[in-house]
Amino acid sequence: MRLRNKLLSLVAGVAALVGLGGSAHAITLTDFINNGLTTPGGELTFSNVSALIGLPLDQNTDHYSVTFIDKGPNGIGFRLSGPIMVADGNSAVVQLNYTVTSGNGILITDAHLFSNGSFSKDPAPGSAAGVSETLFSNNTPIGQLATFGASSSGDFDDLTDEIIFQTGYTSIVVAKDIAVATPFGSQGSVAHISIVDQTFTFVPEPGTLLLGGAGLVGLAVLGRRRSF
Repeated sequence: MRLRNKLLSLVAGVAALVGLGGSAHAITLTDFINNGLTTPGGELTFSNVSALIGLPLDQNTDHYSVTFIDKGPNGIGFRLSGPIMVADGNSAVVQLNYTVTSGNGILITDAHLFSNGSFSKDPAPGSAAGVSETLFSNNTPIGQLATFGASSSGDFDDLTDEIIFQTGYTSIVVAKDIAVATPFGSQGSVAHISIVDQTFTFVPEPGTLLLGGAGLVGLAVLGRRRSF
């Protein structure tokens, strides 16, 4: 664990040098589908993006935004926000699929899901809002994450879930469902998801780490030679 934390600190330091923590311009979900997103330092690329927005949600993907985020110990990734809200007995699901691929000789070790929203306080079963996703490697499931809230079970604000993989990956496929629902036949009920964050943490691949270590040793040797 100490070694892993040191590696994460090393990556964080390099990221700071290349301006990873800086602000990023938001793009539309349309842009995300058409062009994907690469993090500022080239660590992660999100591609093969598809989105299916269920009625009665707003079908215009230009009305949804995607922004790069840096959440420190909880990794880097993107935030989806937009008009994900239903009312008065309606329900809907947004299906969002994409591939995340690592770059710069790193392995993805952890996945983090965060969502925030609200719903009216209705009698059971009540209004509900939630996000669930399955992660795949080579068509094999490697983990599931979920955040869920309902009127009968408490608030929806600031729900999180995470998974630490047993091995590191250079490519992961994510199949995500974002669901909002209000009781059938209700009036005045509301379910809303304001933001969904997807982030990943990572460490250098062993070969990259060894290469970097060899480079540091070489610099140290060169420094010693110059001192004589």
